[in-house]
Amino acid sequence: MRRRARMYIDGSIELLSEIYEQVKDDALESKVVTTSSKDFSDMLSIRIYQDTEGYKTLMEYINKYNLFYTFAEGREYTKEEIKSAKYFTVEIIYPWEKDGTSADEYGTKYEDTCSCKLCKGSKKQISDLIINKKKMGKYDIATIQPEIIVNEKLYNLILENELSGCEFKLVRDYKGREEPVFYQLVINNILPNMNDGIRTEIVEDVYCKKCKRNGVFLRSEVIYNKESMKEACDFNLTSEYFGQNLYCAQTVIASKKVFDLFKKNKIKRVFFEPVNVI
Repeated sequence: MRRRARMYIDGSIELLSEIYEQVKDDALESKVVTTSSKDFSDMLSIRIYQDTEGYKTLMEYINKYNLFYTFAEGREYTKEEIKSAKYFTVEIIYPWEKDGTSADEYGTKYEDTCSCKLCKGSKKQISDLIINKKKMGKYDIATIQPEIIVNEKLYNLILENELSGCEFKLVRDYKGREEPVFYQLVINNILPNMNDGIRTEIVEDVYCKKCKRNGVFLRSEVIYNKESMKEACDFNLTSEYFGQNLYCAQTVIASKKVFDLFKKNKIKRVFFEPVNVI
């Protein structure tokens, strides 16, 4: 695995220009952005591999001058690493994302008493899932955050292959249309906490001090101890929540059996990343 950092660093134009000259040859892309606004600082935008001398130099500057920066990590895996992985995180397309639509806007009922009183997150679904079926189009699987929907093709594949850790409920259409048929994939196996070696970032502006879920972002790969995976199923959810507001949710963790089944049957618009089990 090779780690790739995306960073935005605040500072004076003079210092940022100096840093830029020192690291630009190792950067995948880098740019100094200037602003005349009193409300915003000048900024160095950079994407760089973390195993380079340029990244080491970059961090030395940040620590020396105590510079404010944001950090997001991407990871690149070899074919062998993907082949040998036993579990994967799963990212599912969200067709309603552009409109920011959630299931309650179509009539799905949630129990507010189960949500955090401060940030209103982690509501419990108490009715059938109701959506606009037309939005699903030809997707085999999609999410209306955080609920997961599958079509009949994938529903049958999961049943035929006896994948564990999930159950199904029929999905209803907000206009009463019966076709096409979709199912809600309800994942009912929750994993223990991740290894302490994961890297997280708390965004103070949105962080909920009551539930300690909203405003926490995962900035590394998912890491589990082997002992924690003894009771893992084919479909699992993390104990941890990551993201903010509508996007604050548990991460889906799937087995190699799920990964292979999806690839074999060309289930598209689903993104897998290996889980590090140590």
